[in-house]
Amino acid sequence: MTKRLQPILVIAMLLAAPTLVFGGSGFGISKESWDAQERLMVVALEVKNDVNLTCLDIPLRIEGATLEKASFEGTRVEDFDFKSCNVKDGSVFIGLIYQFGTEARPQLAAGEGVVCKLHLKVDESAEEVKFSVAQTSKPYHDLMLVTRKDNRAVAIKPDFENATIPLVEKVLPAKYSLSQNYPNPFNPECIIPYELEKPGHVLLRVYNVLGQEVTTLVDEYQEAGPQSVKWHANCASGVYFYKLQTGDFEATKKAVLVR
Repeated sequence: MTKRLQPILVIAMLLAAPTLVFGGSGFGISKESWDAQERLMVVALEVKNDVNLTCLDIPLRIEGATLEKASFEGTRVEDFDFKSCNVKDGSVFIGLIYQFGTEARPQLAAGEGVVCKLHLKVDESAEEVKFSVAQTSKPYHDLMLVTRKDNRAVAIKPDFENATIPLVEKVLPAKYSLSQNYPNPFNPECIIPYELEKPGHVLLRVYNVLGQEVTTLVDEYQEAGPQSVKWHANCASGVYFYKLQTGDFEATKKAVLVR
């Protein structure tokens, strides 16, 4: 059963004069389920640790959804003595401590896996849900994992990058294609759209009517999906040809520059 206490007060006692270290641990967020009709999402909070942990402080700012409940059943911290989740000013503060009473409890052994599941109600207008660390000073909160070493508390700062979960899955094109630039004719800028069936190196160059290269617009690795590039022409009026090459695919279109 979750105990409703202020986790920062207990953590503060365990973290008296802590040492802060970096590396060897990580924190991640992944989508576990999504009901688009009811706009209900469950996300899993995952921790990777290479040493035993005594407590965890997980403050998160969530954009695009509100927390309905947090669950710990079936997670790595299910047997922790203290499990708390509080919401304040749109942020979620999760505190986990392995032993709070006199009954002996196991620490969180080195490993990786889920420590909490958040059940969210997604906003009607949201197209994605964003997660970031909600660092506060009064009271102090930051994303940290705590271990004991030489009878001292050592706070570990896990690796974590802000996470975004899109609600609409990206539909990949069924084939490669190169579209007509717009506007056309143009002066002096236009957009050239194209679609990539697979990720790979992409080359998009512009040539004049003599077949001489005018400029290279794209020369890089790109992911599959819709793409586009802007061409700002620094050349005379006339007819130009832009050519897309990627893998075995090649296509050419004509563009007209009118000064």
